[in-house]
Amino acid sequence: MDDFRFSIKDDAKYVERVLNQLHKDVIPKATVRALNRTADKVQEHLVKVVLPKYIDRPTRWTLNSVYNRYSNQKNLEAAVFLKGANGGVLNHLDPMIAGGDRKPKAFEKRLRRAGLIRATQYAVPGGDVKLDSFGNITKAMTAHILRDVQAFTEAGSHQNTSRQARKYFILPKSPHKPIGIYYKQGKKLKQVIAFTESVPSYERRLPFYKEADKMARQVISEEFSEAAKYYASKMAK
Repeated sequence: MDDFRFSIKDDAKYVERVLNQLHKDVIPKATVRALNRTADKVQEHLVKVVLPKYIDRPTRWTLNSVYNRYSNQKNLEAAVFLKGANGGVLNHLDPMIAGGDRKPKAFEKRLRRAGLIRATQYAVPGGDVKLDSFGNITKAMTAHILRDVQAFTEAGSHQNTSRQARKYFILPKSPHKPIGIYYKQGKKLKQVIAFTESVPSYERRLPFYKEADKMARQVISEEFSEAAKYYASKMAK
């Protein structure tokens, strides 16, 4: 399930009673208004309450990923979606909603394509890495790591880096099985990335659709009442 939808069927008896009070011509308009205002309240609840409650310091990109597809008079159904960078489902939240294994990240795919790690290996934060305020490795560090280990294999993306300028390196060197990415601090080795054969997995811990359904049922009747009063007042003028 990649979106949460609601229509006039969700509260049919109450909706029928309210709509019967309206002139036939304004019923579609009142329905659209009620559904869209409900969608707005569901979206607001998910962004301001649900995601911050279940995700530690959610990024702005994650919060902005919740969006609405509004109802119109030809389609009396509103929907609340999770979008991704390419307009699809927000993949990194899927495992948290449904549970299951994490999909390979772009960082891991690049290392695999470059032959630097095995196809079965995954990258997780190492014990010495400094994470950002959202609990992630920064994009700047990821780019620096990929540049240093020469994993920019796409055309036009490879960047030459002198040996002296390189900070990060993979251990052990090929053809041995890599265990992580490190850098030197004095005489000590610091691990920023660890490689594992175990697929990172998530427990089902984000009740996204349950909370959306709860909020929609809580407010939809109120919104139909408001829509009825709104159009009744307009007709009275």
